[in-house]
Amino acid sequence: QQAAELATELTKRAQEAGAVNTLVAMRNGQLLGDNTDGEGLIKDLEEKGYKVSERSLVVFGSGGSARGILPLLLQQQPRRIYLVNRTVDKALMLKSQLENLGVSAADRIQVLSSATEINEPIDLMINATSSSLMGQRLALPPQLAEGASGYDLMYSDEPTLFMQQLSQAGCENVSDGLGMLVEQAASSYQLWMGGERPDTAFVMAHLRARS
Repeated sequence: QQAAELATELTKRAQEAGAVNTLVAMRNGQLLGDNTDGEGLIKDLEEKGYKVSERSLVVFGSGGSARGILPLLLQQQPRRIYLVNRTVDKALMLKSQLENLGVSAADRIQVLSSATEINEPIDLMINATSSSLMGQRLALPPQLAEGASGYDLMYSDEPTLFMQQLSQAGCENVSDGLGMLVEQAASSYQLWMGGERPDTAFVMAHLRARS
């Protein structure tokens, strides 16, 4: 958010995210602020074969991380996104902010205080809270679709608590957020340097080998 205040111009996705993770120096001495988090997540989901289009998703949390990824998730035309947050008013405010910014398909967001209230099978669950860092378990949806997947924005040498929960619930495809970290960095690098996108597969393999 402080970086966004430093920028003299913001990209559309930086405005939607309300924060900047990439500053680009322009020829006139101005600073362009961008946010590559959402793009990093989408690219990693695609790499892992996780489907978003026409699927029902759950996003846990309504803080800065959730705001950074929701616009890009909505661009993929999901059937519905359940935005789950203990403080419903905060989640409703986030949905309203996205609608006011003209984020496409923001009306597909349904706000709930608990995922236990969902009455349809869920295809993909994304944890945008700090629960894994805090050692807190999340209440999962009662129904999971066949082949349901899960993704934790947090990352660790070992499976995060959220990933462990998903595996225990029967999810075969679970992942932490290291891929998102690498992909958003590649997007930033491309903005700075131009040319082709860096080889993220090599970087990921190197990082996993070291861990």
